[in-house]
Amino acid sequence: MSTAAAKPKRSRGKRMLRGLLWGSLGLVLAAVCLWIFRQPLLVPLIRPRLEAALATLLRAERVSIGALDGDWITSLDAKDITVENAGIPLRNVRGLRIEASFSLVALLSGDLSGLRTGKVTVAHAELDLRPVPTAVAAAAAPPAPGHSASPTPRTAAPSYEPLLDLCSAGATVHIENLHLRAARGERLCAFTFALDPDAGIGSRHLVFAFSGLAVDARILPPVAGDKVPRVEARVDAEDPGAMLDLFGLGAGVREGRLQAVVLGALEPPLLEVKHLELDGLVHAGQRLEHSHVTARLDAEQLAIPRATLNLPGLTAELYELTLPSPRRHRVFALPALAGRFRVDLDDLSPHASVLPALLRNALPIRGHLAGAIQHGVLQLDSAEL
Repeated sequence: MSTAAAKPKRSRGKRMLRGLLWGSLGLVLAAVCLWIFRQPLLVPLIRPRLEAALATLLRAERVSIGALDGDWITSLDAKDITVENAGIPLRNVRGLRIEASFSLVALLSGDLSGLRTGKVTVAHAELDLRPVPTAVAAAAAPPAPGHSASPTPRTAAPSYEPLLDLCSAGATVHIENLHLRAARGERLCAFTFALDPDAGIGSRHLVFAFSGLAVDARILPPVAGDKVPRVEARVDAEDPGAMLDLFGLGAGVREGRLQAVVLGALEPPLLEVKHLELDGLVHAGQRLEHSHVTARLDAEQLAIPRATLNLPGLTAELYELTLPSPRRHRVFALPALAGRFRVDLDDLSPHASVLPALLRNALPIRGHLAGAIQHGVLQLDSAEL
């Protein structure tokens, strides 16, 4: 009896095992067929959802994707992407192609290092950096006094360290025609960006260039006590005044070159100008030669250890100049200014047009002034005219 009863149990076990094996084989075959025929079967289902998600992310009226190629397991190639009327600052994009290689398992587990390479090419893009219209700004303004508002909960500072692991094998961006719209003008130029492969030393190196502006930057890991990475950048700009004039900051300066080395961080806020050199700039017909500035800006203070300004017939030097940080104080009282100065006058004739009549009648003026300012009091240590 026991032997006869055991046989049906073994038979049922074999049938279950056989069914499980056939079922697994069927699932594998279905997955393989689905992958092989992913273009006609899956793309029509995925593309509308992906277009809608991108439109929401970019606040665009419409996003269209021409093709989704690649094997989808280790690579993806999205072609002929068009973005129409996106939110500020990105407005319109045409001829966008995104190529990426990745580890799908790593990305699904939340590991950003799974994105290994990225390549973005764009035929045309419009970047709108003009001020937000008044009506939009008013809608975003805080409520007037007397109106209660729910307090905004404090959130922990985001972790930027995983971003250093993105595209460990490198990434590039090339925009053939970038149409920059600013408050005081427009410019159409090519834009390039390159992120070098991760060398495994805890920092990343990147470069980008646009319309005479070249930036060579290194993203450094946070130091002890800091929460976000720091950025050290070398900036080289040809005719910087023309670019700054797009934002109303050029003050009519033309030609020449600006070279700088800056160190910055978002938290705590820091901008340190380790070196700034101006050469060959022209303002009001006068050429600015070989001028240098070093400065440090944080939330409390703007400090200029040394600045040299060279103009025809005039050299001015500032030492240990300090004033309240413009990040916190829009205006400051004169007593808050402190520092030392020296002005050497060789010939003020080239600046006659901006001098008062009393000084114009005394031209040429030669000599020097040296002194200091502290607590709003100007002290002359030496003067000779």
